[in-house]
Amino acid sequence: MRVAILAATDHGARHAGHLAAALPDAHVFAGRLGDRIEQAWRHGDGLVVCGAVGAAVRVIAPLLDDKHTDPAVVVVDDAARHAVVLAGAHRGGNALADRVADALGAQPVVTTATDTLGRASLDGLGTACGGRLDPDVADVAEVTAALLAGTRVARWREQPWPTGPLPGPVTDVPSLEEGDPPLIAVTDRRIAVPRPAVVVRPPSLIVGVGASRGATTAEVAAAIDGALADAGLSSASVASLATVEAKADEPALRAVAEARGWPLELHPAGALARVPVPNPSEEAARAVGTASVAEAAALASAQGTLVVEKRRSAPEAGAAMATVAVARRPARGHLRLVSTGPGDPALVPQMARDALAGAEVVVGLDQYIERVRGWLRPGCVIDATPIGDEVGRADRAIASALEGRVVVLLSGGDVGVYAMASPTLERLASATDLEVDVVPGITSANAAAARLGAPLGHDHCAISLSDLMTPWETIARRLEAAAWGDLTLALYNPRSRDRDWQLPEARRLLLAHRSPDTPVGIVRDVFREPEEVRLTTLGELDPATVDMRTVVVIGSSRSVVVGGRFVTPRGYEPQGDRDDVAAGDGPARADDGPARSPAGRTVHPIETESYRRMREWLDLTHLAPATRAVVERVVHASADPSYVEDLVTDEAALRAGRDALASGASLVVDVRMVAAGLRARLDPIVAIDEAPPTAPEGSTRTAGGMRRALTSAGAGAVVVVGCAPTALFAVIDACREDGLAPSLVIGLPVGFVDAAESKAALRASGLPSCSNHGPKGGSAVAAAACNALADLVEVPHVP
Repeated sequence: MRVAILAATDHGARHAGHLAAALPDAHVFAGRLGDRIEQAWRHGDGLVVCGAVGAAVRVIAPLLDDKHTDPAVVVVDDAARHAVVLAGAHRGGNALADRVADALGAQPVVTTATDTLGRASLDGLGTACGGRLDPDVADVAEVTAALLAGTRVARWREQPWPTGPLPGPVTDVPSLEEGDPPLIAVTDRRIAVPRPAVVVRPPSLIVGVGASRGATTAEVAAAIDGALADAGLSSASVASLATVEAKADEPALRAVAEARGWPLELHPAGALARVPVPNPSEEAARAVGTASVAEAAALASAQGTLVVEKRRSAPEAGAAMATVAVARRPARGHLRLVSTGPGDPALVPQMARDALAGAEVVVGLDQYIERVRGWLRPGCVIDATPIGDEVGRADRAIASALEGRVVVLLSGGDVGVYAMASPTLERLASATDLEVDVVPGITSANAAAARLGAPLGHDHCAISLSDLMTPWETIARRLEAAAWGDLTLALYNPRSRDRDWQLPEARRLLLAHRSPDTPVGIVRDVFREPEEVRLTTLGELDPATVDMRTVVVIGSSRSVVVGGRFVTPRGYEPQGDRDDVAAGDGPARADDGPARSPAGRTVHPIETESYRRMREWLDLTHLAPATRAVVERVVHASADPSYVEDLVTDEAALRAGRDALASGASLVVDVRMVAAGLRARLDPIVAIDEAPPTAPEGSTRTAGGMRRALTSAGAGAVVVVGCAPTALFAVIDACREDGLAPSLVIGLPVGFVDAAESKAALRASGLPSCSNHGPKGGSAVAAAACNALADLVEVPHVP
């Protein structure tokens, strides 16, 4: 569908821009609505007006002519809340509203009775194969009434093109003479039919055109119209124009194609020269390198039979400048291999929904068909089978499509991954009279990965452990290869009642190459009820907890569990950096037992559950990685969400502190309570332990100890103050007076005397820092901030 977009307001102009980016067949007509409406109206078969319904009604009212030929009109309000079908609902308006609503996050508003009542309409008959109703023979109301009343309706298809689903009893008849009304006729010929009737014009005709330089648009158009009329053929059945590549820039050909909405197909002269034709021309061979343009191009595009031999144009004056021929394409059924995703209706792709809505027959497992019944139109034939007999399902779908139907063959997940596309396409190797589409979907592995975090963030592979069709020796070699390549693995078909040894054997093979601490994700019934998501390790993986409805994801040597999420870093930062993951520890579920953090720390399930609940409460995913790590850890340690707004952080300074800890720089803290809250592997210098016996005049022992600790720590230290404001003032003074340059100062002292003032002085000093605004803080909060950075440092785990 070619779509024109107009905007009545500034808000509408923004929506028009979004739509133009989302709809590849759309064009925005800029300017005032009234000035551009006529041009937009003629542009194609769809019109979107971004503005008020009243404004749209006023500008299109003078242009409305015939519901069979007018473009479909959809109106989008300024808030982009609704996409209202204003006209042409069954000429694509309802479908266009759905596309517009999907692009803008709006609600489509449909008011046609057949759609609101869940009944099929004949206005869209034939669109499943790219055809259309002939507006001159379209007794839609009468034939629809007969179908809905259960009256027998005859269908005569001169060529077996699909018509789409029909809502009532239809009897196919072999000839027009046997087709008593009410009648549905499928033909590209302009012939009389008994009424009431609807005539579907299939996209069966290809018009081949040759033109000399200087041929006019009027001459080419008249030649085409004359050839079709004299042969009794309908222009509504023209699928495309075809010509030789040398005529690609011929203005008359392009103008006619543009005006009629016909694609222009181009063929190399060498290819056309090999097409047998009844009327070759030596003159054409000398001019463009092929003895035929019109006939050869029509046949090359149609891959069928010539129904109108070459005709020359008949201009009112001068020599003929154009030639025309017409070929008929063979009727083709449509077979659509459709993916339904992991199970949640929200994850069924729009392409799949569209295919289902146009299906005459749907073949698939009963459980998959139940997922999609709501998108099937009345009259669709359902062929549901239990699990097994994949080849039989493929054969039935192919046989039905070869009879000239639109057939959907369903699979869960992605139809091309361990599903029906492979056996079906194998059996179609010699079938050339079917249109075949493969509609992609979300695989079980991708869905499971989304639930786990980002375990497939780097190179990965999928391997099925089922040895029903693949020898175990082959599967074992692939597992070994994946292990040697350090790939993350997604294991399909991991364990069944009769195949209970393959997963333990796969685990044994992988443990020869990977640490027992390697993260493993187990996802059962992903995006379906009752979904189960668990994290464990390769060493603790229990095959008894896995079945055929489970996907098992096994990490690489780089995979980690970070903040309850399974992540395989992509490697955007140098080795040792963790900017591509957020901070935190633990498995995804609290009942999974111990897991390892990136720093090798064993995480208790209670901590994991605590993080999960916190993240349900607060969404901090918009923060930069190190900032998010610190904020989450501080909020978790204090149970005080106001720190989200209170903390003052700088991403670059936090990264510098993390890098300093990674390189072994000194860590200085003000008091033992801060030291007690740090990770055990950190070995800080405690300022109070360096303090003089008596406090300096006007200060504290901690402040005196801080000056000594900083001197012994050297350049690039990380400094953490969580108790004494005087110690933080001492840090600021030492850096100013002695030229010390710490990598990071975490200033979070607590108290009502000088705590807020010392933090303000830290921010004013220009030192790389992390602080907060008010008097709150404390040793636990300061230690939490430091631990967050330490947990971003990737270090080997020492059992």
